[in-house]
Amino acid sequence: MDKEYSIKIDEIFDKKKKKDEEIANIRQENERKKNQKLEMFCKKRDELYEPLFQEFARKIKENGIDCEIKKQDERDLGNGAYQSPSIALYILIGKDNQYRDLSNYPHFQIYSHLHEDKISFHKSTFAPNRGGMSGFDGSYDIEDINSDLLSEKIVKLLGECLNG
Repeated sequence: MDKEYSIKIDEIFDKKKKKDEEIANIRQENERKKNQKLEMFCKKRDELYEPLFQEFARKIKENGIDCEIKKQDERDLGNGAYQSPSIALYILIGKDNQYRDLSNYPHFQIYSHLHEDKISFHKSTFAPNRGGMSGFDGSYDIEDINSDLLSEKIVKLLGECLNG
């Protein structure tokens, strides 16, 4: 092989090596950002969201309606499926002796899709033996989520469930 072609092949592989290193660095940076976001979400979930949900659950229980709070951690479910880290306040309106999944009750959920930059809210007004609505209730930068925003959302949900 001519030296000229050997040099060209070396240049091709050098270019490929450089590109592979850049891709590895990008993946490493994305993983770092994902872990940082997860850590920030879990910290805020434990320090703000859960204590606030506990306050609301206590107040709602004082008025005769049971509540449950459910936290879920990030989890790979396999086959490309992924469980987002979340926390939800379930308001057990219409609870009876029959077993029902918590998703059958009105609830307000905060979750973090780690491939997105924002934190999302979900709400449901469905209760056993009656209709309701369920769906996306906005997304926010984590820094913009405070107790006033969450309190407003939960009070609105409770009003929709009890007073239509």
